[in-house]
Amino acid sequence: MEALGTLVFGILPHAALAVLLGGCAWRLWGWAATPEPWPQPLTPAPAGRAGVAWRFLWQALAMPALWRANPILWALVWLLHLCLLLTFLHHLRLFVQPVPEWLMALRAPGRLAGHLLPLLLLILLMRRLAGPVLRRLSVWEDYLAPALLLALSLSGLAMHSLERPPLVEIKALALGLVGLRAAPSPPAGLFWLHFLLALGLCCYLPWGKLMHGAGLWLSPGLGQPDSLRSRAAAATGQAATLVQPGPPETSAWGPEEYRAALKNRWAGAGVHRVMGARERAQSLTGHRQWPGPGGDHGR
Repeated sequence: MEALGTLVFGILPHAALAVLLGGCAWRLWGWAATPEPWPQPLTPAPAGRAGVAWRFLWQALAMPALWRANPILWALVWLLHLCLLLTFLHHLRLFVQPVPEWLMALRAPGRLAGHLLPLLLLILLMRRLAGPVLRRLSVWEDYLAPALLLALSLSGLAMHSLERPPLVEIKALALGLVGLRAAPSPPAGLFWLHFLLALGLCCYLPWGKLMHGAGLWLSPGLGQPDSLRSRAAAATGQAATLVQPGPPETSAWGPEEYRAALKNRWAGAGVHRVMGARERAQSLTGHRQWPGPGGDHGR
């Protein structure tokens, strides 16, 4: 049992941390190194970097696209992300000593978020299973991520209701992992399952869809300002300086102005009056009568 405890609490945590950090760095480097042959801002895009940063925060925190698509789903997803954040902060107090006051103030919200988290995950899983179209479009990864989070949250709740964990030993183990020091293993129980599920989540996170939060910050559509309009305006201004100013444009002509302009144009060409269709045909064909439809061919 001692050798198994050394493996679970001494070797596997550092291996999972290496997979987590290395996988995240690899994915982020792959996204950042992807070439962008032309600017592709997601319209409507701001014109400056400050506007791009504000849009990043707005898209990450408010999720307006999901709100426009389905307000009820937006409320569930937003509350799920909030519960995940509070749960993470609630566990963070195990890895710091002394614990800051603001972190202790989040103890009650963290416990409430831990109780709401399984309910929200179950609702989202039932929504995916109940919709025939959504169920047909789903792949195994769409079920793996919420199932892993659900198992992790249920095992954490089970420790509080079925088997109280030894918090003193868990605190010593967490501080030993942070300081790279050896610490005695807690007794076997539900905490082992909860700890192994947390390590599995760390190993899965860089390669699955849970990485979408980090990928948002490297999105080429959200990270580029709309500089095409400013460059087009600058090019138009430069072209306007090269063109000599011409006569002012005339307003739209009415029928009388148009006929007067035609008469002036024809007078300059030697034509002194406007001919009708019959007269133009007679001047071109030499016939006295109109040879087209309606003409007097029998005379």
